[in-house]
Amino acid sequence: MLRRFLVTMIGFTLLVSGVAAPSAREADPAPIPLATGEWPPYTGAELDGGGVAVELVRAVFAAMGRAADIRFYPWRRSEAYVRHGLAWATFPYAITEARRADYFFSDPLFESRGVFFYYGQKMASFEFTELNDLRPYTIGVAAGYWYEELFLDAGLTVDQSLDDLAGLKKLQARRIDLYPADQLVGLWLIANHFAPDQQHFGIVERPLRTNQNALMVSKSYPHSRALLREFNAALQRVREEGLYRRIMERYGIDPEAALFE
Repeated sequence: MLRRFLVTMIGFTLLVSGVAAPSAREADPAPIPLATGEWPPYTGAELDGGGVAVELVRAVFAAMGRAADIRFYPWRRSEAYVRHGLAWATFPYAITEARRADYFFSDPLFESRGVFFYYGQKMASFEFTELNDLRPYTIGVAAGYWYEELFLDAGLTVDQSLDDLAGLKKLQARRIDLYPADQLVGLWLIANHFAPDQQHFGIVERPLRTNQNALMVSKSYPHSRALLREFNAALQRVREEGLYRRIMERYGIDPEAALFE
């Protein structure tokens, strides 16, 4: 495991060392290393095209005239690569003020709706107006996700899982009362991993939060700010030319709900 990690670190370092400044690009510049993780249908190593977010990022890089070297890793490792400048960015990440202290963010790629999932009838009529309403319950969390610190600061009882799939399995087993997830992600996981039982899952009507999701960009990667300006300009072109809409519609996502006008 350690050897594999070190080899990957060296590979990213070699990519970084070969990157030319955007102001002096070669005819065929070195691919830009990016890291992502499993978050279907937005990202997934086994998904066609790598998922909607991966396909969108590749389209933006093509509009930049650059290649993106996108690799899949556990989320915490992806963050470490970006923090240390071994990858330019990881995605998609919710934009938060806490993260801005350590990273830059691109313009938003899309907007997502965070909701609470429940299982069975116990929580079917549950409503909440503030986090204090969640105190009597055990709330699932995925390690490193944006809401983890929020729940802990509110004094909630949390149960940590490796990822959303593991969290939903705990929900099904009634080890937790509620599990927060992106609505599209949760529905995709339930349809693909809990199909015989999916009618027993439900969604609390009030959303926990609506997030703007973007590239989380390294502050120490060479020429990072210049690359970010390039990326944002190309993202705008992809939207204006209609490619953004076509990508979203291909994955069954309403582009009107995802677009930022």
